[in-house]
Amino acid sequence: MKTGLQIKEALQMQLDVQKTLHEQLEIQRNLQLRIEEQGKQLRMMFDQHHKTNTSSSGHDPTEDNHPCEDTSVQS
Repeated sequence: MKTGLQIKEALQMQLDVQKTLHEQLEIQRNLQLRIEEQGKQLRMMFDQHHKTNTSSSGHDPTEDNHPCEDTSVQS
């Protein structure tokens, strides 16, 4: 049978693990937000670059497919 001290130690260990997991989750959330923000910035940079290149070449950008869009038909 477990003593009161053993139970207390087990509960403390569980609390420590939960605290660590919570901290890791917060870090993951922050990293995910940073990744999403960088993705938005990259998209804006790509769109601006694409717009600049197509306007300087006289090419109509509406004729191009967006590089992230798959316009092929799968059968």
